[in-house]
Amino acid sequence: MGNVAAMVGRVVGVDPRLLEEPADLVNLALGARHDQALSFFSTISQRLVTVATVTAGSGPDRILVERVPPVSQPLPTDGWKVQGGFLHVPGGGRFDLTAVPRHPTMGVAVVRDFPGHMRMALARRTRQASPELERRLHDLAGALKKHLTEEVEVPILRVIGFGPGVFPAGDIALCGLLLTGRALGMGRAPVHWMGRLGMEVRRFQHRTTRFAVAYLGYALEGRTTQAQEAFFAAMARDFEGAVDLAVDAVARERDGSGPDFLVGVRVALDMVRSDVFAIPTGVAPTA
Repeated sequence: MGNVAAMVGRVVGVDPRLLEEPADLVNLALGARHDQALSFFSTISQRLVTVATVTAGSGPDRILVERVPPVSQPLPTDGWKVQGGFLHVPGGGRFDLTAVPRHPTMGVAVVRDFPGHMRMALARRTRQASPELERRLHDLAGALKKHLTEEVEVPILRVIGFGPGVFPAGDIALCGLLLTGRALGMGRAPVHWMGRLGMEVRRFQHRTTRFAVAYLGYALEGRTTQAQEAFFAAMARDFEGAVDLAVDAVARERDGSGPDFLVGVRVALDMVRSDVFAIPTGVAPTA
């Protein structure tokens, strides 16, 4: 299998959460890989740790390296660990994680005003989104706004785990919904549904893949990838043109974002907009 340490080159960045001496990261097993990232799960806690290229960008529980081995290159599936501030790779190599730049992931900006330009950019980008995903999310949105526990259970079960692959579309859309609700809620927008949504996601997340569980957990905590952080910063400023660039960057992300994330963001914005711009009872609408 060759020298694994040489295959990844230098470590160039780390999420500081991995430096908190976690006892659950002493035995990591390779769970998936592509040309930009290696994904590992702790055999103790099922915590996801990602070793990714700089091109992929920083993110929760992520270590950035110069390169990852090509998918055609065999790799040991176990023997990896994070311990004592080092990434230990099979064969005896190790990288000092304390000596590289740290990339904190609590990157959700406070959105104080309704981001109209961002909403329009999302409408343009998600026009060709999955109609079925849209229907399920809108059913969930309607149920959340009724404030009734029994109304939410069926719609959330139709979204959690919906779609193929290790990152089902429904779960990635929920990440967009959760992070957008947090961003606007910190700016004091009416997002009374956030507590109910978080509760139901925690309640039923066991029904999806372990990759999706990890990213739903990040979203519940308000932790973001580099592209998502830039996206919410652009949402907070809401400058026309800049929002399109941020939307495009999130749409291109391989893990944890993409077009489905943007659909979830748009649904969240629509939920907030319907409250912010609601017509008071007894007031006639103007033309």
